[in-house]
This record gives sequence, C-alpha cells and structure tokens, in this order.
Amino acid sequence: MEAMGVDVLMTAEELADQNQERETRLTAAERATSDRSWAFGHIVVDEAQELSPMQWRLLVRRCPLKSFTIVGDIAQTSSSAGANSWQSALAPSFGDRWQLEELTVNYRTPSQIAEAAVRMANRAGLVVSAPKAVREGKWSPIVDRVDEAGMVDRLVEILPEELEAIDGGLLAVIADGALLPRAAAALRGVYGHRVGTGAGSYSQDIVVISPKEAKGLEFDGVVVLEPAAMLNHEHGKVGDLYVAMTRPTQRLRLITAAPLPAGIER
Repeated sequence: MEAMGVDVLMTAEELADQNQERETRLTAAERATSDRSWAFGHIVVDEAQELSPMQWRLLVRRCPLKSFTIVGDIAQTSSSAGANSWQSALAPSFGDRWQLEELTVNYRTPSQIAEAAVRMANRAGLVVSAPKAVREGKWSPIVDRVDEAGMVDRLVEILPEELEAIDGGLLAVIADGALLPRAAAALRGVYGHRVGTGAGSYSQDIVVISPKEAKGLEFDGVVVLEPAAMLNHEHGKVGDLYVAMTRPTQRLRLITAAPLPAGIER
C-alpha cells in the first residue's frame, strides 16, 4: 500500500481528531467532493461504458488501490467519448489486472426481440455478448413503414392495439430529438393524465421518453419511433437503438420512415 502512495500509519491523535464531534456534519459524498485528496478503498461504477478516458483517470486517482467493481454493457454505449470495448476502456488504467465476467442469461427480453437487437448491433459492426433469453415471447418485432409526416399519426392510430396486447401493462414510446415532444403532445391530447415520463406511476400506464431516459428501465410494451435516427453513425455507436429495443418484456413495435437499420428483420 505504501508503494501506491497510501499512508498506512495513523497516530492516536489523528484517530481521535477524525472521530471528534463537529458542529457541521458532512456525508461521505460531501466530504469527498470538498476534499480533492480524498481517496476510496473501493469504487463501484455503473453504466461504465459511458465513461471517457479522462473520467477513468479521475476515478483511478481517487482509488490508489485500483479496486473496482465495474458494471456496464458495451452495446449500450451512447456517449461519443464512451467505450468501444472493455479492453480499450480499461487497459490504459489497469493494464491486464482486470477480469471480465459476462452475463449469460437474459431474463427480461423475449428471444425474438433480443435476437433482433443483437443482429442489428452486429450488422452495425459491433461485437456484443448475447445472453440467452429464458423464454420465447408471443410476438416478433412489428414494423410499421410510414412517411415522415405521418409518423405521429400512426403512433396514435396503433396505440389502442398495443395497450390491448399488453393487457393493463406499462407501455413506453421511445423517441429522440423533435419527435419526442411531438409524440408526447399528441398522446396527451388523446390519453390525458395517463401519459407520463420516466417509469410512469399507478395512474400513468403510458410513458414517452428518450433512449437515454429509458436506460435501466423495463416495460411490458415498447414503441420505437424512427429507429434509424438512434444510430450514431459518426462515432460507430448503436447504443441508443440497442437500449430502446431491449426494454420490452413482451412486445416491440418500430415505426419508421427512414430505411430500417440492417439486421432487425431477418
């Protein structure tokens, strides 16, 4: 530990001072924020695929022991500065002193939907792990082709069918850019207070969110608007579309005006 710059010795006076009652008590997070020399013994990183090289350097400086638990999915990278592989993300800071454990079972997504998402990622040039889905769903991904002007109208038209299919479940409409507020306004005009954001609520069984907001959430049914717009061709990332496609536990529908990204349909 001394070789890593960690002072392992503490005097009785230093120990007593650290345990002294203070007028103002700070949480560990507040103390770490205010003290630039603060170090952690272990750091847990979630959504680690989004971190830039500079962010990794910052975290490693705060953990001299380089003891980390890192959780993430390269296929879900959406940041332009995020990781293309764990090797490129971790090797500069950790060398070969890290171990990769991959999940082998997909409990959320039916096999037809999960396989379509993996095919899409592979056709876009990304090698992703493909955990085996534990169940086959009732439906393969459904695709509606429309012209751009009719996309939101088609969404309103098909929503009763989607709500009926999931039979009281939670439905997410995932869109990006200008489509997001347009879709939200159109659905609120029809369904009123039933339309919410985030994970919804007891009274909100329809949510309209962006791919980034959908990350980490799951829904009974998902409608994705203009999937091609969620591909980041400039940086070679497919994360936003992969996230959107892997949120449903039952049913996935894609409404598209642009050519559908390769791999989604067999």
